[in-house]
Amino acid sequence: MQALEAPDSDGHFRRLFLWPRVFLEKLAKYSASSVEVLVDRYREGLSVVTDFSGVGSAEIACLFIEHGLKDSGSEIFSSPEYVGLRCRRASDSNPACRRILLHDDCNPDFQGASHSAVSGQAHGCIFGSLEERVEPEVLQKLRRMQGACKDNADSELDKAAEDSHRSIIRKWGREFVRMAVQFLQKSVTELPTKVWCYRHEQACPFCVTHEQGGIDIAIAGPPCVDWSQIGQRHGWLGDGAIPFLLWAHERRLCRERITIMENVVGFDDDILDVVFPGYITTVFPVSLRQLGIPAHRDRIYIVILLPGASWLLSEPRVVFAEIFTEQYLLTNSSQFYSAPKDVVDRNHEWQARTRGLPASPSSGRAWQAKHVMSQPMVKRVRAWEEAVRADLGLDRNQRAHVFMNAAQSAGRCGVMDVLPTLITNAHIWSMHSQRLLLVQEMWEVQGFSMFEKGIPTEYMCPFRVCVLDALAALESSPEASATRTGRRCAKRPRDWQLSHHDLRVMAGNSMSLQCMGAILLFVLTFVR
Repeated sequence: MQALEAPDSDGHFRRLFLWPRVFLEKLAKYSASSVEVLVDRYREGLSVVTDFSGVGSAEIACLFIEHGLKDSGSEIFSSPEYVGLRCRRASDSNPACRRILLHDDCNPDFQGASHSAVSGQAHGCIFGSLEERVEPEVLQKLRRMQGACKDNADSELDKAAEDSHRSIIRKWGREFVRMAVQFLQKSVTELPTKVWCYRHEQACPFCVTHEQGGIDIAIAGPPCVDWSQIGQRHGWLGDGAIPFLLWAHERRLCRERITIMENVVGFDDDILDVVFPGYITTVFPVSLRQLGIPAHRDRIYIVILLPGASWLLSEPRVVFAEIFTEQYLLTNSSQFYSAPKDVVDRNHEWQARTRGLPASPSSGRAWQAKHVMSQPMVKRVRAWEEAVRADLGLDRNQRAHVFMNAAQSAGRCGVMDVLPTLITNAHIWSMHSQRLLLVQEMWEVQGFSMFEKGIPTEYMCPFRVCVLDALAALESSPEASATRTGRRCAKRPRDWQLSHHDLRVMAGNSMSLQCMGAILLFVLTFVR
């Protein structure tokens, strides 16, 4: 294994993006044979399908792990018997996410590239919503079932005390799950033959034949809004339930050996024995802070093993925490505010123009963040900074490495010395840097390296050119505006442009590369 240099301040920041090397070293310290096991996994072939794919975090994590294993010096990667990573298909209902999944169309470095030229990361087919894969009658029946359970819940909620509302929603939500699982098992016994593919712009075969000798894995990040503390809290009675149950039913029909799903901590995993009867399910709480990254983002990763597969460990959750828990790699979270000055100035000019201000102030100097932010947001930031100075005993000219989500009231934010959770409408203000976290920097918090910082090319974000070019074009245009892209539009011309809103939402919804990578490495090493 190639040893990492002793990091300085910049070195610590680079280590955030060199996580495959860092994590492989950690695994090797726990189990000397771990790297050899992982090399064998890739040699025999790793077949990956994803749904609710987002920007392809799972596929990119698999690719980066492959790069990390190549750095270990094994000669097997040049052997004719090496199969490697195969990303069979991905799917997402969001057209902006599909634009990123089709990044070889917006990134000239990948245009026309063959599968082998991009080390297996390029997807096969790109599908849309899971609801497109079932007959309309099936969807109608599921919606009627859910609607009846909602009506029953509403009837009880009208008469119940407020402190019992969550238990009522949970009761009727789980009743819907039981009814839906039974219905799908009886009514949907085959996978669809063909599904519309956004890569090939035609209906493509859906079924993927599993290769003998390799390992097949399904990965998904189902919607979390119905489970999140700041979301709708509708649970199984929310809009995300039916797509999730359709996905789970597909897994039972496809029978992948390993399934991994990510969601928020409040997700109801207690009923998964109904959704996946006979499977082994293990819930891993994983956070960025646990992995040494100073940012709030607590998630659960649920590993679901097909009957016949099993853990090599008696307590996998304990061992995972033992291997991957680390002290903060960065001195403070302000190091994420690392965009080049010209990028920051261009963003502030763009914000000024969207508010009807000139591209530069009369002084000729660059705009400052508070000059181009909305007045309500500026008021919230100033109120919060006054409260922070009072709490920390700071003079007016002193600044601390603390942060707030400027989309929220000052009273809700408190004194946070790590980044608040990146949600889709997050506007993270740094008291020390005196500006908001840029969209490009939001991606870096999630593990996608956007700027040149001495990071090897193979660990840079594969779609960074797409993101950086889109933002440069938006912010440099005299007609720049904060136009949103409609989520539900099914088809768009290939040359349509991503908006600021698209990129911010995708960054907020994305799975962390480091968290996904840690789970993948652990599962591939310790599941037989």
